[in-house]
Amino acid sequence: MNPFVIKVVMMFFRYGLMAVAGAIGLAPTMDKLISENFVDYEQVVTGLVITLGTMGYGFYRKFRDEQKLKTAQAASGPVTEHQVEARIKLGVGATVTTPKDQIPQPS
Repeated sequence: MNPFVIKVVMMFFRYGLMAVAGAIGLAPTMDKLISENFVDYEQVVTGLVITLGTMGYGFYRKFRDEQKLKTAQAASGPVTEHQVEARIKLGVGATVTTPKDQIPQPS
C-alpha cells in the first residue's frame, strides 16, 4: 500500500481513538445532560470544529512533508530544503502517490 495513504489512515485512526477516549470520559456527564434535555449544542459544534480543524491541519502537514520527501528523492543530486520548497512552489514537485518500489519523478 502507498506509504502516504498509510500515514493518513493512521492519523485518522489516532484521532478516532482520541475521540472514543473523550466520549468514554464524558459518557456519565452526557447521559445526565441528555436525560435532563440540557445539551449545549454550541459546545458540541465547537468541539467538532476544533477536531476537524486539527485533522485538516494534520493531513496538510503529512501531505506537505511527503511531497518534500518525494521531491527531494526525485532530484538529480543533493538538494537543500529551500531548493525542494522552491521546486514545489514552481509546480515541479513529485507526486505523493509514488509507490515505495519506484523512483519519484518530477511532475
